[in-house]
Amino acid sequence: MGGAAGPAHELNLRALPRNDATSTRSSEGQLTAKFGATAGSCGIFCHISRQDLLNDVVDDLCANGFGDRSLREIASSVGSSHRMLNYHFGTREGLLEAVVNELANRRLDADAELFPLDGRDGLRARWEQLTGSERSHDADRLFFELAAIALRHTQATERFRADYAEPWLEMSARSVENTPIDTARARVVTRLDVAVLRGLLLDLLVTGDDADVEEAFEVYARLRRTAIDTAVESMAVGD
Repeated sequence: MGGAAGPAHELNLRALPRNDATSTRSSEGQLTAKFGATAGSCGIFCHISRQDLLNDVVDDLCANGFGDRSLREIASSVGSSHRMLNYHFGTREGLLEAVVNELANRRLDADAELFPLDGRDGLRARWEQLTGSERSHDADRLFFELAAIALRHTQATERFRADYAEPWLEMSARSVENTPIDTARARVVTRLDVAVLRGLLLDLLVTGDDADVEEAFEVYARLRRTAIDTAVESMAVGD
């Protein structure tokens, strides 16, 4: 796809700033209480916080996926231990829930930068952010992997399902304030945008067919622009 990559989009999660780590001293005290004085005083335990470890896990999952990997396999990949992952997250399901929540927080921060966008031109900006030539799609693949897991409606993916579209819909409503587009119509258009862009991105990642996917986007963009112009004209006539 052509075009330079724009600001971080909702799926470009690896490029977003990581959250600050929690207190090392607090972690040391908790580890000492759970595993004894040796664990609390050793370097590998007391110098890694839950947030630092979670950041490392998210980066690893972006690169290698979640799949059916065990806690031991993930721990080994990030240079930690099964014991540490078990201490901070409890189970594989607990780790999955922590990853989902972390990605949701990063995605919301990125989405906030996209609004307000002009209703007719904003779609192109979002598409270029998704498909810019400098963009890594590792986090996009993880996003779709989590979406597949969310289809099973596990407790760990509850936040993923809740934030799948609603934050975009809320921001789209704010973006059309003081414009001829009413809030209800903006929510419908935004939901359609999200579905189309994600569908085309998934198509691109699976097939690698840049030309056809780009052509499909252009067709949708033209249809969308015509529909919005028609709606605005209709509202003007009604006034």
